[in-house]
Amino acid sequence: IVLDFDDIGKSIGMIKNAIKGNEYEKRKEAVLRSREKIMKNYNLFYAFSDLIRNNMENNVAGDRIEVTLPENYWGTKTSLIQRIKNKLG
Repeated sequence: IVLDFDDIGKSIGMIKNAIKGNEYEKRKEAVLRSREKIMKNYNLFYAFSDLIRNNMENNVAGDRIEVTLPENYWGTKTSLIQRIKNKLG
């Protein structure tokens, strides 16, 4: 189900129809896979935790280290939040 962020009324109607049509249950496995992907691939706290864990494993001396999130960590696509910010302008 693709929502049109340019037409909020249409999107609300689509959400209501999806609820009435029990679309969640029909797509539950795909929703759970997508949720897992988002939580592991796009979650800021998970990304920091993963970077810190990887750097700590390589830091046997226990020295203080600086960990930075690489540029374009999540790829080149503009995030949904950034697209909304751009739209609101």
